Amino acid sequence: MRRIIDFNKKRKLNILSNAGFTMVELIVSFALMGIFMIATTMAISTSITQYYHERDLISAFSLGDSVLSFVKEDIRTMQGSDNLIAANGYIKLRDADGKQITGEAGTEITGETLEFVMSSATETDCVEQIDAKGFVTGEKNSDGTDKKGVLIKNHAIINDAIEDMDSGYLTFRYYRKDNYEEGVNYKNCYMDYVLTGTELANSGILETGTRVARDAEERIAESQYQRYKIEMEFSMTPEDYDETSDATDMIVRYVNIKVNIIDADGNFVHSKETSVALQNKVLYKNENTMYSDLNAG
Repeated sequence: MRRIIDFNKKRKLNILSNAGFTMVELIVSFALMGIFMIATTMAISTSITQYYHERDLISAFSLGDSVLSFVKEDIRTMQGSDNLIAANGYIKLRDADGKQITGEAGTEITGETLEFVMSSATETDCVEQIDAKGFVTGEKNSDGTDKKGVLIKNHAIINDAIEDMDSGYLTFRYYRKDNYEEGVNYKNCYMDYVLTGTELANSGILETGTRVARDAEERIAESQYQRYKIEMEFSMTPEDYDETSDATDMIVRYVNIKVNIIDADGNFVHSKETSVALQNKVLYKNENTMYSDLNAG
């Protein structure tokens, strides 16, 4: 009888001892659970970060493709230089400050702005500039915003300020010669700058030094840039033209285009480049071609 009582007593003690967790067991369990949750959270966070990184890279790749496509479209059909007459068609590069870069046969030159004569039947006397400088003057308005250039057509102002054409976006600007007064030397250049003596039908608001253009456009919607901006780089190697005795005559056969994608913090993200063979014979011109060249330095 005593043995039966002792057995039941031990069984009861065993049941009580297995009735729950000790404090130490709970602490260990929560600690392990916390470690697992931290590891899981970190893994999910890394996956999300990687996803957004890959998505941003795809956007940058797409932007680079679009920029090169639009630039190549215009470069391929630029006006040729018939019989090496530079006034008929030419090509040149400009630096970050807009100053023309002197070409030398056999030496590669690099610039941020590409300038050439368009080949359109309706714009045979129109020069185009391509870069990522927008249409700003380099000056500031009273509210701190960038001061924009002015559009003119037929010697009259058609738009007193171009909005939303800031630097960092692919920009196409077009210029015409202002032949309003014949016999004036600077009329042989293209009008991108208001010089003393420039006559416009409603030029009352224009001051000497005002940046002007025949037209300007950004062909890529701002939404496609996402949070990026771009930097453009053009390079070429002028070559001697064998059929002329003038050693200063050089032609360009290829234009190299490079676009750098920059994020909102100014960090490099991606670059893409290509080379375009020119369909026409184009002369590299070192002489002044724009009004601003006459006032440079």
